[in-house]
Amino acid sequence: MKIKKIIIVILFIMPGLVVAELSLPTLISDGMVLQRNSEVPLWGWGTPGTDVYVKVGWSDETYSVRADGKGEWRVTVATGQAGGPYDIQVAGENSLTIKNVLLGEVWVCSGQSNMVYILAGSINGESVAAQANDDSLRFFQVPQRTGDVPAQDCYSQWQSCTPETARIFSAVGYYFGSELRKELGVPIGLIQPSVGGTPVDAWIEEDVLKSVPDFAVNVKRYYELLKDYPKAKKEYDKKLQEYEASLAGGIAITKPQPPMGPDHFQKPSGLYNAMIAPLVPYGLAGFIWYQGESNSWRAHQYIKMFPAMVKSWRSKWGANLPFYYVQIAPCTYYDNDSHGMANISAELREAQRLSLDIISNSGMAVTLDTVDDYEDIHPKNKKDPGCRLAKLALKATYNRDIVASGPLYKRMEVQGGNVRIYFDHVGSGLVIRSESETGFEIAGSDGRYYPASVKIEGDSLVLSAVEVLEPVAARYAWSNTAKATLFNREGLPASSFRTDNSKWETEGKLTYF
Repeated sequence: MKIKKIIIVILFIMPGLVVAELSLPTLISDGMVLQRNSEVPLWGWGTPGTDVYVKVGWSDETYSVRADGKGEWRVTVATGQAGGPYDIQVAGENSLTIKNVLLGEVWVCSGQSNMVYILAGSINGESVAAQANDDSLRFFQVPQRTGDVPAQDCYSQWQSCTPETARIFSAVGYYFGSELRKELGVPIGLIQPSVGGTPVDAWIEEDVLKSVPDFAVNVKRYYELLKDYPKAKKEYDKKLQEYEASLAGGIAITKPQPPMGPDHFQKPSGLYNAMIAPLVPYGLAGFIWYQGESNSWRAHQYIKMFPAMVKSWRSKWGANLPFYYVQIAPCTYYDNDSHGMANISAELREAQRLSLDIISNSGMAVTLDTVDDYEDIHPKNKKDPGCRLAKLALKATYNRDIVASGPLYKRMEVQGGNVRIYFDHVGSGLVIRSESETGFEIAGSDGRYYPASVKIEGDSLVLSAVEVLEPVAARYAWSNTAKATLFNREGLPASSFRTDNSKWETEGKLTYF
């Protein structure tokens, strides 16, 4: 034992004596934030059979492990209370020092373009970024990549929150993290793997997609297209040259779209492989998610696919980690790109609402009231979604006694010619902000909906319409460009919903390329 201790000391204080073989993923690097009060993995690579020693700055403990036959090693380290900065020393054939490590709360911020949307582009974002100097709020942006197999590294770096780093970080992620910083007073680490225009299929591991016939359709299509990819790529390159020549000539032709293939950012499982797999099993507090727009015309499928993704991610981390997500906002985009269907946005929002009952330890931030331009699928108000996600985390993960959600449909009763709707999360009371256009409709047995008048009675709403003498169903905000009218007194909007069991327009829509 005495000899072993001497070897460890030599390795830590005399790194120049050995050849540099030991390496770490870029996620485990200077400036990182580790999950506090937890057991967190640290891992890397070295020569097979080599003993690796890890010494952490917040305790006297030294951890040891032997690299396996592939040269891979992993140790589980106990962290303590929030604080830092600390150093971590890793020694094997050579020694490495990870500097400026903080202990705090670590969250993954993932999704598509509304999560990508940078702080500088949001309302008041430039002025907010100019004041963003907080070394205890740190970012790790995962570069956009796609892959055929799970990657081991994502090749990025941790950065402190400064005006320069904050302005190009996810606006939703920034507001989420800064709100947690304010309320918890501990370091916050935000890891951002997000890519615009991506369907949920791209974020799910291939084995999960293959396991469900409705999911596997696109995997099968992908491998079929892959056979003809070299020819398709050659044709695409030719058309791209013609397009670029047209730009130079001042008469632009339609820009060609790249064929589905190995480098396509939407390919099934590609983003999971390149941007999520390298993060496993880094210690986390949980996930936030803003995605769904690219699955709108497959909304019915999303009810199964989205929870399957969450279940898969949690299985990789081996824990039922919190998962808070943003419900998509209304936009005319869904009218213009509806694939021949109406109200696909409402159906996707309904899929997200119903997912709350499927995904345990989850919450949903509603954005019906955040739209500044219904022609733009990217609302510039990113503060409200980010702060609402933070409220969900503060209540459910950090046990704060606050109202964190707007009203959510609970049940319906038919009372004569009226419909009574009950809600969860009414807070201190319900509020209707528009009496002329409430967004509520009721229908009789013929399935035809008519605008309803609304009366608040305690924690419920009473709906009626002169055209419907015997109502059987109700719905709220059921359109692609719906506006928020129902809130609780805490100012949080209700989710859209419907009570009927009619067939989804998007049912049976399974493919996206």
